[in-house]
Amino acid sequence: MDQGATVPRPVSIGDGSQRGINVCILPGVVIGRNCVVGVGANRVVTGSFPERRVIGRFPAKLLREFVHDAER
Repeated sequence: MDQGATVPRPVSIGDGSQRGINVCILPGVVIGRNCVVGVGANRVVTGSFPERRVIGRFPAKLLREFVHDAER
């Protein structure tokens, strides 16, 4: 009762990103475009990630980065 209210922080998920089953994305997290979030069910995402990433495990962390042929 004495803790006070917290200001809600928005979650931003980029275009083309996909989210797994029961993935919990905490307030204030920013996920870039074309990401795959939550490889496997029931993951918790606590941090932000740039575009073209595969994110998984518990707590969620970077597993792989997509690279286009033009960037090699």
